[in-house]
Amino acid sequence: MRLGGVLRAAGIERDDMQIIAPTNREIGIINTFFHQRALTKDPNLWPGAKHIAEGEPVIWTQNDLQRGLTNGAWGRIVSIDGDRVEAVLDGVEYQLSADDVQYVQLVYASSVHKAQGSQWSRVIIPTYRTRLWIGHWSTRL
Repeated sequence: MRLGGVLRAAGIERDDMQIIAPTNREIGIINTFFHQRALTKDPNLWPGAKHIAEGEPVIWTQNDLQRGLTNGAWGRIVSIDGDRVEAVLDGVEYQLSADDVQYVQLVYASSVHKAQGSQWSRVIIPTYRTRLWIGHWSTRL
């Protein structure tokens, strides 16, 4: 949290940095933490869902060739007005519906796999001490 403030003070915008976490567990913890912070600002929520709010970073998870959306498109929810959701994904503006929520995930933090091919000026990689790390490396050091 302090690191984000330092980066913003240095002129780095939120969309120019990304957290890449080592496991789905950590990704979930980080996404939940920042989503809860976003909710304190009382944003509009995705119709019929409470896990995505206006202004949050998202990733599209399904190919939809008719609309030009591809699995792995990164972006942000720009506005939510009733059943109308406006998002910018890979630099293109899209009008989404309540039904589209199944194809959208929060992405305050992401896996290395989902981040492949993407670029940011800053990448934050949290590290965690685990049994795997301690058991594996401590015997070889």
